Amino acid sequence: MNGDDPIQSGRYPFAENNPAPAQLGTIKALCGACGLCCNGVLFGDVKLQTSDSVSTLKSHGIDLKKRGKSVYFRQPCTALNGTSCSIYQDRPAMCRAFECQLLKKLLAGDSNLEKALSIVEKTRSHVGRVEIILSRFESAQNDRPLNFRCAKVMRQPIDLQAVGAAKDPRANLLIEVSRLTRLLSLHFLGNGRLR
Repeated sequence: MNGDDPIQSGRYPFAENNPAPAQLGTIKALCGACGLCCNGVLFGDVKLQTSDSVSTLKSHGIDLKKRGKSVYFRQPCTALNGTSCSIYQDRPAMCRAFECQLLKKLLAGDSNLEKALSIVEKTRSHVGRVEIILSRFESAQNDRPLNFRCAKVMRQPIDLQAVGAAKDPRANLLIEVSRLTRLLSLHFLGNGRLR
């Protein structure tokens, strides 16, 4: 990281779309506090498009995988540095195209920065609760998407005859994942309403 301004250097969404100067600070504040689109919470992997440069991504240390004819990489993204993309100029097309609903609403004037940052903070707090519960079951597997890690824990058998089985932390995991899923659906993935 070279310490320059993330908006001017193009490490945040919309920089190439010439946002109004007043919106640059808003984008910087919101995206700079978030990172959920890259840290394995919103997405499990990113599929490359034909316009993406495999060699460039590999040169940046992105571990590419192949599934059939598709090339992809898993989240959390290894180019994520805190909440900032260290390869923003060379990021894949899917990353360029994604705009979370929270940012869209904010830029459209349908929300304000204080409310949006509060939603990010609340969502990250729920992620933290899920991480704490997961830490009881796994040994530092934070290199996998959150949904994968939760599913792996939930597949473990419950010994119903064990003393204290009713206090199995997976019940709390289900509750926290449900709350997190609701927040992600309502504010980030664009469902707008739960069905």
